[in-house]
Amino acid sequence: MMRKFNYLMLAAVSLLLLFGCRTETLSEDNLNNSNASFSLTSKRISLNQSKHRDRLLPKIEKIEAEVKTNAFGKVISYGNGVSINTDDVIYIENGPDFYTYTFKIERENAPANAPVENLVLSPLSDGSWREMLITYHLTDQEKQIMNTGGTVDLTGKVEYTPLESGTYSSAMKQDLVCYYKTVSYYTSCSENAHHHGEASDEDGGPCEADVQSVLVITVTRVCTMVGGGGTETGTTPGVTYPETGGGNPTNPNNGTNPDNPCGGNGIITQPQNPNSTLGTQEGCNTGTPTLPNLGPLEVEDPKTDCERLKEKTDDAAFKHKMDSIKNRVTMPNPDMHETSVIVEKYKGKISYSITQSQANFQADGTKRVQNMQGNYDIAGMHNHCPGGIPIFSFVDMVTFYDHYKYLVPFRKNEFSMFLVNFNGTSYALRMQDITALDALFDGMDLNTKEGRALAEDRMKKIYEKDGEMNTKQDYTADMAEKMMMKVLNTKDFGNGNSVFLYQHESNQWKKLTLNPDGSIQKIPCPQP
Repeated sequence: MMRKFNYLMLAAVSLLLLFGCRTETLSEDNLNNSNASFSLTSKRISLNQSKHRDRLLPKIEKIEAEVKTNAFGKVISYGNGVSINTDDVIYIENGPDFYTYTFKIERENAPANAPVENLVLSPLSDGSWREMLITYHLTDQEKQIMNTGGTVDLTGKVEYTPLESGTYSSAMKQDLVCYYKTVSYYTSCSENAHHHGEASDEDGGPCEADVQSVLVITVTRVCTMVGGGGTETGTTPGVTYPETGGGNPTNPNNGTNPDNPCGGNGIITQPQNPNSTLGTQEGCNTGTPTLPNLGPLEVEDPKTDCERLKEKTDDAAFKHKMDSIKNRVTMPNPDMHETSVIVEKYKGKISYSITQSQANFQADGTKRVQNMQGNYDIAGMHNHCPGGIPIFSFVDMVTFYDHYKYLVPFRKNEFSMFLVNFNGTSYALRMQDITALDALFDGMDLNTKEGRALAEDRMKKIYEKDGEMNTKQDYTADMAEKMMMKVLNTKDFGNGNSVFLYQHESNQWKKLTLNPDGSIQKIPCPQP
């Protein structure tokens, strides 16, 4: 059993803020003393990717309406153009049962130097949500530093406002005076070699560990009894007192630090009871973990389909991956596993993840590859083995829609799906207008096995009815292209306006169009 968080003999309510480089897993070692059962993990997702989406949506809509009317008193107002960004959400979890969502509140008329407002939601044991408004007062330079993985001294720059009175039972106590105290410290890297936020070797720093040292800010709510006689936790919704602290970060989890002799992860692993004070629940640090959500890390750079496709195949690393998976299925003894590569770009860095299918075809003539899709992906590529149809399958079309749908807005223009085949042909899909496909898949939750099966079945029927697909037939390239173009020109695909098909041959991309007589026209992309 972990010890309760004690701070100067006060039970304290704390909000934990984690800062540093993009680290998907903050290990127990990284949080000092690895006695915890779980490690904190964080990732950026869209709300559509959340398994709690249906529970979150009503709450977000309610809060958004209250923010617009300035119902919380402390929310900064620049006009009525306010929204909660659900496309770029920071999701943090500590084991399977405790998690937080951090949304950025956006305002149309906010000046460039406006504070950054975040909505943080975490689960309560009665099925409701704890709601917090976190406001960061940052300069443009500080925002840039944080967006590139640097650390910023946040002393005096953070405000914390509970958005629901009564969230904590002690909120109604009127004999308490509360204020916030900020304590900051650095964790150790996963190799215990660096302790002051040193950058990774990939970023030009000295740290070669998998998990770098990061800055941890603990905003602690300290309450004292009016007139003396004791101290305990409490809350005063809507009131934030000046923070204290600063100077060189220290580690309150260090056993030699009398202010906070606390070790291990210490973050709670279960939804909290809304009727008890945070400080009385088991765990060393019973605060709510969050990361500052400053909004999208990039802005969209619109380019034409031809420009996007050419920049990919002109890139040596990308072309090497594409040629490699083509060689797997075109060599004399072809690999009968379908290989998939997902390409992600995060903060300018490109990464590739590779997965493979089972060797055998399924009864529907396809192979399934289970890969991890992210909302910062810029491309997906895979191959089709001998025995399959050398064009995008009905399963591929569902995957393409699903993947595109989950991308952050500034990735949508860049994203393409590529296919290389056993017969040497290469193709790409580009999304144009998703409206018709949204209608086609309306009511289907593609995050579930059942919803995915429904979507694939509906797409398969389009291939069979309109594309006249026959999985027992050996398709030539010409036959496969005609089938694909018939599908893309159905009303379910916006009569040819939803998705465009391109072919790569002779080192040039060409757009495929369907002529009235059923023949295929291939229009070369402009050459520089």
